[in-house]
Amino acid sequence: MPPDTAPASMWFGDSFTAGINGIGLGAYPRIICVRMGWDCNVDAQGSTGFTNDGAPEYQGTTTRFENRLQVSIERYRADIIFVDGGRNDLHMSPMDLFPVMTSYIDTVRDAWPDARLVIIVPTYVTPVPYDGYDQFVSALRSYGESVAATVIDPVADGWYADVDLTTLKFEDGVHPNAVGNAVIAQKLVESLTASGVIREGAPNGGILR
Repeated sequence: MPPDTAPASMWFGDSFTAGINGIGLGAYPRIICVRMGWDCNVDAQGSTGFTNDGAPEYQGTTTRFENRLQVSIERYRADIIFVDGGRNDLHMSPMDLFPVMTSYIDTVRDAWPDARLVIIVPTYVTPVPYDGYDQFVSALRSYGESVAATVIDPVADGWYADVDLTTLKFEDGVHPNAVGNAVIAQKLVESLTASGVIREGAPNGGILR
């Protein structure tokens, strides 16, 4: 469908969401948007986060999430929103990150009050949780209920269990390559379906209310 009539998705994130090394349209948000028939709006910059303005060599051209948000609010409509960031803030303890992250999401919810809202727990391509992960997820789930958001937990949903992780990542050992992006897209669709957020083939681009 044309962008002005297709359901609109909004994706907030970092280099995972944006894609690196020429991934471009092969980044997982765009794979899902093509699959679901959504307009794909992406606000993502590598090395940034809820508190992180980006790597020193990029600062001045990159900035933390909140500093970019108003432009996205003014520019984009959204029927479904994904917040997939925080990896670059994990130098902090997860529970110290929590209030900064939720303050940002509060603003997102206020800007698009009628959109389906999805929070993806910040993780790398690994099935191993970091210190404080379980407490962080529990807090996010409670918060999600308060703002009518669905929290997706890649570790609990087994996105990277029983997989040769080396086939999913670039040589840096961190970022998903083309195969990794395809796997993330498939796993996220499965998690969204199991959580009752989407159903492929349903009206309104499969977005459930």
